[in-house]
Amino acid sequence: MNPTLISEFDAKRLAVVAAIVDSSDDAILSKNLDGIITSWNLGAKRMFGYNAEEIIGKSILTLIPQNFIPMNRSSSERYAEESASSISRP
Repeated sequence: MNPTLISEFDAKRLAVVAAIVDSSDDAILSKNLDGIITSWNLGAKRMFGYNAEEIIGKSILTLIPQNFIPMNRSSSERYAEESASSISRP
């Protein structure tokens, strides 16, 4: 298959997904493995009160009540802790 056609197809698929996310009444956001918010839709703005410009680049912990933070550590934090605890020391 022609690489240009694949790129056009993928671009159309991405545009459709972006339109669904942007028009959703539900809060849809993403974060990286370090817990930093990387995307934010209008549903998230309505639910949490932050504009995308205010919250993208901030920690997901900004949105989580203090008493729930221990349950929502980032994947990399959990991995580092589990790796450190599995190392045997003399």
